[in-house]
Amino acid sequence: MRKSFSPRLINPPQGDPGVFIPFALEKRAILFDMGDIYSLSPKDILKITHIFISHTHMDHFSGFDHMLRLLLGREKEIRIYGPKGIIENVEGKLKGYSWNLVQGYKESLILSVTEVREQKLISMTFRCKDKFIPRKPAEILPFSDILLNEPVFEVSTAILDHGIPCLGFALKEKFHINIKKDMLTQMGFVT
Repeated sequence: MRKSFSPRLINPPQGDPGVFIPFALEKRAILFDMGDIYSLSPKDILKITHIFISHTHMDHFSGFDHMLRLLLGREKEIRIYGPKGIIENVEGKLKGYSWNLVQGYKESLILSVTEVREQKLISMTFRCKDKFIPRKPAEILPFSDILLNEPVFEVSTAILDHGIPCLGFALKEKFHINIKKDMLTQMGFVT
């Protein structure tokens, strides 16, 4: 079984925490925490589809603005998961800017933000074309511990205590088999 992803720290151990996880056979990545993310190339940031924020201390969340700047004007959806208060934190960051020029963008960035509570998930969507003003009320869903369940991996979470709402995450690669069809053809197994 070939690994589907190769996690790497964004910064040295004494720097802001963050783990960037690109996928081997896809042009996408996920991110755990996003303090200082300037060491990630724009190409890497554009691959990100899901971001998991443990808590919103500055060293875990300040990279949001850099990511937002790179993604504006692009057709992209980012799913952000975080602890109680993450919707308000994201909304506050978005309200800190003026959005009077976004109607000129051909493409629209969408931020889907999900807040993890004891037994429920609260989700809100912020669309660039709407000047990041939510057009629908928050959606409330039941929750156990799995945030993302895909064929190759899953991300689960647990609520922790850090003096503020905080999440711990676990990324689990599922058993899978990688088949290289070109190799099978070369060996005469496929015609």
